[in-house]
Amino acid sequence: MSAVLLSEVRKLTTTRSWIVLLAATAAAGVVGSGIYAVIGMVAGGTDGGRNLFTEPDFVTTIYTGANSMARILAIIGGAMAMGTEFRHKTLSTSYLAVPRRYQLIIAKAATTFLYGLAFGLVATVLSLLVAVPTVLAKGGSLFLDQGSSWQALLLNIVAIALWTMIGFGFGILIRNMIASVLIAVGFAYILEPLLGLVFTLKHWTVPANLMPGNATTALVGVDANGVLQTGIGADSWPAVAGFFVLLGWAVVPAVVGLFTTTRQDVA
Repeated sequence: MSAVLLSEVRKLTTTRSWIVLLAATAAAGVVGSGIYAVIGMVAGGTDGGRNLFTEPDFVTTIYTGANSMARILAIIGGAMAMGTEFRHKTLSTSYLAVPRRYQLIIAKAATTFLYGLAFGLVATVLSLLVAVPTVLAKGGSLFLDQGSSWQALLLNIVAIALWTMIGFGFGILIRNMIASVLIAVGFAYILEPLLGLVFTLKHWTVPANLMPGNATTALVGVDANGVLQTGIGADSWPAVAGFFVLLGWAVVPAVVGLFTTTRQDVA
């Protein structure tokens, strides 16, 4: 199994697409946290002198500000991890090298999860690098002596990695790579946020919290809407519940794809 896993790691790291996506994720880290930093500056000048940079929830929001952008890139990377096998018709060759098909898919899933952790780490570190000088320049506090800040940083990495596995599920269930990427992005960027917003506005708490976006908010423990007092936001479940909901979105499609893919003929 270790040889299969090593082979999948080499297969992934010898392509340029993962470098491009990681570079885009780094940019997302800068832009995502930068947006909240600018919001904090604007609010400080217009909201009766309120300094958001002295509030731990808002500072943590800057730390994790790249999540919504990074998870879009992560879901693309996850869909491509399996989709390239279908697109370039290399899956049959891979099965010849690894006759126990489930081993190949599990190794590919494990490699994709490690890839997702890299997405999360890059996005979070870049967000932190933007947040530190900004918060200090505005007279705020980094709150890095609080366990909740480090918990949010760590869980932000885990959440983005799980979004990569959601993309892997799309990639394994939809055998056309372009279609799987487009559907995954459409789901993550349009359908999922729209459904989450509708459920939230109608106060359908359970369906709202079962959506992966709100599960991510619960897991990370930061609700930007609540911090900024927009009045839009679900009554989030605890972090552990958010983790298991997001884990379900990541694992169930991949498991279904594992059983269907390993039993289908390969062209």
